[in-house]
Amino acid sequence: MTTPRKFRALRGRLAALHGEPNPELYGAQVADVLSTLPNSITPLESPFDDPLEQYNCYMFALQLVDRLEAAPFPPIVACNSEFVLSLIEHGYLERVRRAVRGELIAYFDSDALCHMGRVVRGGRIISKWGRGHLYAHGRWEISQSFGEKLVFYKNLLSVEETIQRLQHFNA
Repeated sequence: MTTPRKFRALRGRLAALHGEPNPELYGAQVADVLSTLPNSITPLESPFDDPLEQYNCYMFALQLVDRLEAAPFPPIVACNSEFVLSLIEHGYLERVRRAVRGELIAYFDSDALCHMGRVVRGGRIISKWGRGHLYAHGRWEISQSFGEKLVFYKNLLSVEETIQRLQHFNA
């Protein structure tokens, strides 16, 4: 499935912001893009104690924010695309055809996992963008740098089992 034409300009403009290390500046730049192009993206306040720069899209999607210890690795380093790919390879994340509330959406560039979010009501997605904020968005209302292929997954693990797998993965 490739990007529908109506999202190409938005995705390109968002990709130009990729890599901004300052969460506040990134949020302001995203807000500027959102005010100039048609979209349904909504910035969300983070409900977590962990600061924005200390968690990533994978931690958010797998519901691990505020649940991981900093030893032996910082959680943002430990919970990465390689870990998520290991969950897929071992069958803990099961590919599904349709987006159902509570399931995961993964974005790939070729075979490289680039981004992940959670499906919410109405098929909308909530995901964490880089060092920036959480956003509610449509399937294709994301940075082009997150990839051109999307896949839905059901997590067959509980949060506690996911944490155990992460600890084992990083041992």
